[in-house]
Amino acid sequence: KRCLDIGCNVGHITLAIARQFKPEHILGIDIDDTLVQHAQRNICHYVTETPKSQAPGRFPLSFQLTLGPIVPHVAPATTSTLMKNVAFKQSNYVVESVTAACQQKAEYEVILCLSLTKWVHYNWGDSGIHRMFHRAYHHLKPGGILVLEPQLWPSYFKKRKLTPATLANYDSIKLRPERFPEYLLHQVGFVSVDLLPPQKHDAEGFRRPMYLFMKSKTADLFCNRCRHNMGKRDDLTMRKAGVRPVVSQSSVSSTAESSCSETDSECAFESSTEGSEMVDSDAYSTNG
Repeated sequence: KRCLDIGCNVGHITLAIARQFKPEHILGIDIDDTLVQHAQRNICHYVTETPKSQAPGRFPLSFQLTLGPIVPHVAPATTSTLMKNVAFKQSNYVVESVTAACQQKAEYEVILCLSLTKWVHYNWGDSGIHRMFHRAYHHLKPGGILVLEPQLWPSYFKKRKLTPATLANYDSIKLRPERFPEYLLHQVGFVSVDLLPPQKHDAEGFRRPMYLFMKSKTADLFCNRCRHNMGKRDDLTMRKAGVRPVVSQSSVSSTAESSCSETDSECAFESSTEGSEMVDSDAYSTNG
């Protein structure tokens, strides 16, 4: 299997997957070149087998979190083989338009999008989310899976004023995280979704749900230049994802023949967001 990790940061998750699950190849990308350089250096710390001696207590924990696990300077041959199935690259996954996103060639069986959507929203607003989701869909091979872990809406409030642009994008957001499953199923083209419950974590901001979106195994039958047979999907998949559909089946069916363009990808979510109370909670200060 080939896997793509969007927004890989310093690569710990990417490297852990490469070592534990041994995919054919996994590529980690991040827009920040400094983080990518850290990730590339971290490859040497993730050997095929974890050495018993990690020299605990010799260095601050921040060293390991930033630069990778501490390993002996000289390791046995059986544990020092560097993994050759992982790579890192600096790249901005948000392309200039949905049209460009829909021209993406299918290359991966699994795409990871973990703790990333908030930052895409901050920098590009709803339009950036649209472009990223459409590109991920087309980047997947038929039967491929998008693993999505979105930050929760209350966590957006704390850092919304990072720059004037992030504040403006924050104020314009209509496609909130709780509506992502609806958008990915009805507007992008995924045919099913499974919801994994939030995992235990010391930081409340990281107790998030995780979604597994599947692309049809016969995607060529449902997608012709991004025309999707929306009418074949029902609300069961939405209930499985723990969300209440707000798009009627008739309105969904009426979009089946519309091509995927920047205009078509814009969704009116005002009805689902009006009157929602904004939450400012310090509990999310550790949120990614």
